[in-house]
Amino acid sequence: MAFLIVLPLLITMSFDWMVPLVIIILASICGAAVMVLKKTGFQNLSTSKKTVSMSGVVIGFGGFISIGILYAQIGFDLYPIANAAL
Repeated sequence: MAFLIVLPLLITMSFDWMVPLVIIILASICGAAVMVLKKTGFQNLSTSKKTVSMSGVVIGFGGFISIGILYAQIGFDLYPIANAAL
């Protein structure tokens, strides 16, 4: 529910359309992997399904971390404050 509230704010605050798209894709991958692990249990999965679900978790959370680090380094453009005393 919170994701539906945050997404329009993220789109309007970010002028780069790729950032919300990447966040939606990473959230979908991560959410699908967590749901599979929660619904079926890790021991009940076959080896190939364990590999796919764990790679989804690693790609999802790793992507969130890397996007957060890269986006934090870019930062936001701030306009200089005009000094009224000058």
